[in-house]
Amino acid sequence: MGYWSRVISQVINLKQQLWYFNEAEKQLRSNLGKTGAERILSNSVYFFSIGGNDYTTDSRTSSIYKSFTPEDYVAMVVGNITAALEVN
Repeated sequence: MGYWSRVISQVINLKQQLWYFNEAEKQLRSNLGKTGAERILSNSVYFFSIGGNDYTTDSRTSSIYKSFTPEDYVAMVVGNITAALEVN
């Protein structure tokens, strides 16, 4: 299994996603110089994902999910996402 296949098959938290972004930015600056990197970065589309695995896994079988009503579970996940965004 290649590097990206392993990365994609794992859950990557927001902090790690931002670290990957910063590393990619450093590589662009090193390879293309400041101006070239800024040109690419300013014309790029960015996708950061958090919380998706809370809904795409079969979380209904987990003890955490069972301890909440569906509405409270959503509120808990949204609260965690909000806290992650405020920190980062």
